[in-house]
Amino acid sequence: MLTILFAAVVLNEPLTRTKLLLASISVVGIVLLMLNNAEGGGQSSLTGDLLVLLGTLFAVCYVLVSKNRLAPFNHCHWSPLSN
Repeated sequence: MLTILFAAVVLNEPLTRTKLLLASISVVGIVLLMLNNAEGGGQSSLTGDLLVLLGTLFAVCYVLVSKNRLAPFNHCHWSPLSN
């Protein structure tokens, strides 16, 4: 979800129906996990939650920077089986 939103803001990528659907599915999953946790289904710590959020933000930045850096090579078809 964060990757889709950051790509729309940072790289000016369009938000398509498919992307919005996938983001919505991830939000539903997060809500389900939060509800399970609120009912005593697991233990949670603020430090652990913040570390997961920080790791997610770094992963999003990595994906966006990689995509931006590899853009000039999009005309090439890279394949492990190509000669």
